[in-house]
Amino acid sequence: MFSSAEQQRIIAEYENASREEKDSILRREGLAQHAALIATLDLRRLGHSSPIPIALLADTAAALLADEFQVGDDHQLIKAVSGAIYEHADQQPDSHAPALVPAPSTSTTSYHAGDRPDEKILRARCYYVPPAGFWEAVSRHAQTAEDLHAIGRSAASRLRLRHADQLYRRAGNAGRAEARWDLAQLREEAGDLDGAKNLYLEAATAGSPQALSHLAELREKAGDVDGAKNLYLQAADAGDEDALWEVARLHEETGDPDGAEQVAQRAADSGDVGPLSSLAWMRESAGDDENAERLYRRALDTGHTYALWGLARLREKADDRAGAEQFARQALRSGNSAVMRELAIFREDASDLDGAEPLYRQAGDAGDPYTSFDLSRIREKAGDPDGAETIARQAAESGDSDPSWHLARMRELADNYASAKELYLLAGKAGNSEAMRSLAWMLEKQGDLAGAEQYNHQAKDAGNLDAIWDPARLREESGDPDEAENIARQAAESGDTSILWPLATLREERGDPDDAERLAFLATDAGDTRALRELAEIRHKDPRWEKLLQFGLDPDGRLSDPWW
Repeated sequence: MFSSAEQQRIIAEYENASREEKDSILRREGLAQHAALIATLDLRRLGHSSPIPIALLADTAAALLADEFQVGDDHQLIKAVSGAIYEHADQQPDSHAPALVPAPSTSTTSYHAGDRPDEKILRARCYYVPPAGFWEAVSRHAQTAEDLHAIGRSAASRLRLRHADQLYRRAGNAGRAEARWDLAQLREEAGDLDGAKNLYLEAATAGSPQALSHLAELREKAGDVDGAKNLYLQAADAGDEDALWEVARLHEETGDPDGAEQVAQRAADSGDVGPLSSLAWMRESAGDDENAERLYRRALDTGHTYALWGLARLREKADDRAGAEQFARQALRSGNSAVMRELAIFREDASDLDGAEPLYRQAGDAGDPYTSFDLSRIREKAGDPDGAETIARQAAESGDSDPSWHLARMRELADNYASAKELYLLAGKAGNSEAMRSLAWMLEKQGDLAGAEQYNHQAKDAGNLDAIWDPARLREESGDPDEAENIARQAAESGDTSILWPLATLREERGDPDDAERLAFLATDAGDTRALRELAEIRHKDPRWEKLLQFGLDPDGRLSDPWW
């Protein structure tokens, strides 16, 4: 990159140079190579994956260089650089590609930067949002619907909605059905409901089952139940596996149980038993156990063995424990241990530990993977801490760290911190990074911030991405906001913006709205709008924030003027 002083020197020299001297300045400063490189980097990091057409390279390079040098797109230097990129191909625009960057492709009309870009440059450009000319060049010259869609999503993730809209539209017109869906969602979220409905209709006409189901949902919200049913049925015919359940639900909710059963049976006849079981659950929840059992049995008759859990639960609630266990054992014979475990949990939740434990053991004998976890918990609740710990340690030796982790949490809640720490460390040694994070939280609550940071770092080093937030939060809460932000920035520059987002909301909660806003906009520029959307929810009475979500931002970060 050129420093500000270097940019001013180059511009001054170029404006006052003769024709021959101008060419010499371009070559000496490597401006065409520099512009082509940053264009390649930005195209790649924003989602363009195919070989880059020469016209796209030249126009994006010109837009980026103009933005870097703070001159207009029509400045003579920018035009010269764009011309040099074309000229290097020894062809007119849209023809051969120049070998201005590493790893040229074999294509004669484009080039492909195959090597991984320089990490330092990528990190430096993490928060950089290209100017309007860049996005417009992509819309003009990108040759695949996939590239248009991908760059459109990058624009949307930075709340550059005007450019996302344009790119989605071009991708949709080029045959990318997902882009039509994204475009409709963008308009709906922006408040353009009429435009969104028309776009959903376009997507539905093009055969998108997702769009048909969403239109049905909109009809249902508007009170048009019959219209919603018809659209859900169309979505089912187009391949939406969940749509028939929505039709069955609407029949049930509007007092047509026979219609609901007919639709659920239609789904079952097509191989989807889910609607039958879900309808049975609706009736069970409404207290109609007799009809619920009948539907669970129909689901079972079609081969849906998990319906046995519904039947077992109904028997258990009716105090027919033997009948409940009979259904659970039937599931075991079918290779399904989950029903027996669910029945055990049901009894455990009712404080029937003696009734639950043998069921957990039966599930374990059938190969249930959660048995050690369940039995250690039961033993702890039953007042047998030694037995609970023996089970947890045996599981850890076999590579299952969850029992020791959860037992540690139980001990922590019981204020047995020494034992909790020992068990957290046991789980961590067995590879459970979340246990290290839990230990850090426990130590933090005890005031041991150094210990908390130590185990957070261990969790992070073990690959636990959530643990990256904890050191930033600790720094923030201990009065070191600069270091907290430094941690968040380092993570964002490595591709993880999940720390900038909560740090921004934390500062909002702590009474620093200006800094919260600054961090939220920073995260947005890096491709994560969550913090900005949260602040917009908090400040929804401020017209500026309402406009922000409606029309988004211009590339330079200012609020966009209305564009739809």
